[in-house]
Amino acid sequence: MVFLNLTARNDWSSTLPIGNNNYFYPGATLSWNFSEMLPENDIFTFGKVRVAYGKTGNDASPYYTSANFVQGYANGYYGSDIAAFPMYGINAFQASSTIGSSTLRPEMTTESEVGLNLQFFNGRLGLDAAAYDRITSDQIFTLPVDPSTGYSYMVTNFGEVQNRGIELLLNTTPIQTRNIRWDVDFNFAINKNKVLSMPESLEGGKVSIYDFSAGNDAVYMYAEEGKPMGVYYTYLPLTVTDPKSEYFGCPIVDAAGQPVLSDEVMDTGRDMNHKWTGGVSTAFSAYGFTLSAALDVRYGGTMFSRTKNLMQFTGNGIETTYNDRNPFIIPNSVVDNGDGTYSENTTPITQGDGSYQTFFNDYGWGQGGEAYLVDRSFAKLRNVSLTWNLPKKWLRPLTVENIAITAFGNNLFMWTAADNFYVDPESSTTGTDLAGGFGELYTNPSCRVFGCNLSIKF
Repeated sequence: MVFLNLTARNDWSSTLPIGNNNYFYPGATLSWNFSEMLPENDIFTFGKVRVAYGKTGNDASPYYTSANFVQGYANGYYGSDIAAFPMYGINAFQASSTIGSSTLRPEMTTESEVGLNLQFFNGRLGLDAAAYDRITSDQIFTLPVDPSTGYSYMVTNFGEVQNRGIELLLNTTPIQTRNIRWDVDFNFAINKNKVLSMPESLEGGKVSIYDFSAGNDAVYMYAEEGKPMGVYYTYLPLTVTDPKSEYFGCPIVDAAGQPVLSDEVMDTGRDMNHKWTGGVSTAFSAYGFTLSAALDVRYGGTMFSRTKNLMQFTGNGIETTYNDRNPFIIPNSVVDNGDGTYSENTTPITQGDGSYQTFFNDYGWGQGGEAYLVDRSFAKLRNVSLTWNLPKKWLRPLTVENIAITAFGNNLFMWTAADNFYVDPESSTTGTDLAGGFGELYTNPSCRVFGCNLSIKF
């Protein structure tokens, strides 16, 4: 009825410095199967609550504790490793641009969780719910450093990040007979994260995870103490901030009628994290055939899109058709008179003098670098498959247990947010770690995949 599981583990890692390469992490789970106290019935068939606490340790990748050499390579303007050794049968090495740390510590994650598992109607309806609080300290991360040091990045322990959330899983079997079964499962999750602390050596309590810089198009994604992981900073348009002014909230333009942007990058109030995720999966089986499908939904969050950026630069973006590309004055814009007062702007943006192109290319059509941030929400039909299990009587002469033939399609359909006509939100050209959440630089379109397979079980 009541179960207590205890675990303990100690690791010694050769990828951490001597003195910091020994780390211990315990765990405990207490569960209570309270359904055993209830009379046996066909409605409520199982119930369990659980409480868990545990630590998980993680070491570093090899060669993170000192300077090292890597195979020679050369980067292009926008691409990495466009030329790399070995080349024409000749090998070469160069000093890595990342300096290791001789004081690196293991990464530790501490998590507390409470959960509830319920089953009804002999398993035809089930609910699994969990709430967790996870704190990761001493994350092993590579941070940018001043190139004058001789390196571009340094390995360090990152600080402390908290993740809190809930996870829900609902399993249903609406139809179950001797030859027919239909399963439908729903999942939903919310995760909120926050950077609790940063290394003391970081000025301002933040560090760039990844960035793209091309004039006013500069966009930075930071880890900043007290905020969610991956907040976006960029140059933003200035507006009248005096609440007593009749022009309060109006955009400020210069003498050429173009928006005035901030001198420093500013917090956009947007970050890379989804507000919630969910999905539906289903499988319908009848007389040896099984048709299954899965829908994945992720809502909220922001990403940078260089594809959108370039479409405005080349004039292919729909935003560049504003006012049918006829001359216009930025709506409600004002000019700063320099004495604390403002006057209405009367300078038009036109194609004849090139200001129309400048408005979209240099000023993000009045939004600054924020114009190139898009909503990363999406819904995807991940896959659809049809499987045929050959009748058992056909298999007896072959001495095999089962033969199944499956036809499938993956990544079949995708629906994106209203402001994203450009890319698959899961596309990334900036890596697979935290930097991968920044966005994309010239990513290729995602593809549908069709195929079939044969499975033989002896």
